[in-house]
Amino acid sequence: MLTEHKRDLAEQSRKAAEQSRAEADNAYRNAMNLSPAQFVEMERIKNAVRVCAIKDAHCTFIIGSHVDPVVSVK
Repeated sequence: MLTEHKRDLAEQSRKAAEQSRAEADNAYRNAMNLSPAQFVEMERIKNAVRVCAIKDAHCTFIIGSHVDPVVSVK
């Protein structure tokens, strides 16, 4: 019973934190005059930069949309 209560409290805490983050992200997006799509693209770029900054990371970017992946099946 106590474990279940602690789990519920942790879940409520995570939900509140995610809600606060969403509100902060939306306020930032509005302050920057970005559309939701522009904000998502900006976040995607920031995450790509963060991942590629890891030592010994090898990153390849395909720029453009509607690109069919080419995968060797041999």
